Amino acid sequence: LGGRQVVRLNNPRGLTIQNTITVTTTTETTLLAAAASTYHDLTLLVITNSSATAVRVDIRDATAGTIRKSYNIAANGGAVIPMQGYPWEQTAVNNNWTAQLSGAVTDIRITAQAVKNQ
Repeated sequence: LGGRQVVRLNNPRGLTIQNTITVTTTTETTLLAAAASTYHDLTLLVITNSSATAVRVDIRDATAGTIRKSYNIAANGGAVIPMQGYPWEQTAVNNNWTAQLSGAVTDIRITAQAVKNQ
């Protein structure tokens, strides 16, 4: 019998989730919804700002939780943040990932990709 081993980075396809949100106010907004008994470990964030106002984007791994990371996004700018090698681990199961702006703007788009772990 012949064969070969196939190695896929991160996880099987069915365990990858992603979502995109549009944020315009300072209200904390769910980026990735919680799942029962599951960690969502981030593998990629993409943030774009189509407004003429620079803004800070705070990322939390639980609603109303501790700010885990902040990104300053230039007016009409953006950022691609890959978590290469190791996903950004969520600290507890059953929690949302959220985003919150430092000020109101015309349009911030945030895309997150994560792997499910238990």
